[in-house]
Amino acid sequence: MNEELLSKDPLNKIISKSKGDSTIRYITFNVNGVKTIFNYHPWNQLKNNKDFNTLFNLLQADIITLQELKLTETSLQQQMSQLVHLSDYKSFISIPVTKKGYSGVGLFIRNPKSNENKKHRKHLTVIKAEEGITGWLPSSSSSSSSSANKIPYRESANNIGGYTDIEKLPGLHLDSEGRCVCVELADNTVIFAVYCPANSQCTYDGELFRLTFIKLLLQRCYNLVKLYPKKKLLLWEI
Repeated sequence: MNEELLSKDPLNKIISKSKGDSTIRYITFNVNGVKTIFNYHPWNQLKNNKDFNTLFNLLQADIITLQELKLTETSLQQQMSQLVHLSDYKSFISIPVTKKGYSGVGLFIRNPKSNENKKHRKHLTVIKAEEGITGWLPSSSSSSSSSANKIPYRESANNIGGYTDIEKLPGLHLDSEGRCVCVELADNTVIFAVYCPANSQCTYDGELFRLTFIKLLLQRCYNLVKLYPKKKLLLWEI
């Protein structure tokens, strides 16, 4: 069935990788609700394996970001087998703390194969991962099970770095909408998977939030380049 899909429009327009091709394929996709994507062409043609592992493999993707997941904590638990526990990809997901079923981003990185060249494997090997742009969210690597007792990313010994001087409460507010996941790869590449606020309601508070978010994101990128010149940066869906 998958081979048949690959022979049809639009998947037949994807340029297949040749054997030994070390090109990294990046894909960014605003899904406008991750739970409905398999209702649309061509993914509704999948009879079996309706999960994102299959979808990403059909796209021959290496690194993927998805925006507007629109998941709650409960619905994310229901999507574990489809979206999180993927056999060929590592998953990094952020969902809103306050606005339930709104926003949300996912970053997915293919597990490198042992027969791939060293340079390729390094670019697909995650060594650090964080949620948010300010570093104030509780670190997922903390030993404490209580989020209140977990140390923030910026105070972790294994952080990505480049943080701005925003204070804790404003930082937590800015990162409360599930708009960024950040990883560092073994080749010093830093990837920010971002869904920037748009202020679609055209409110003063919304515009202030949007501009502050973008300013701090760009400032952190500048800090990373300044402090760690070897690090390359990629930003998606700004």
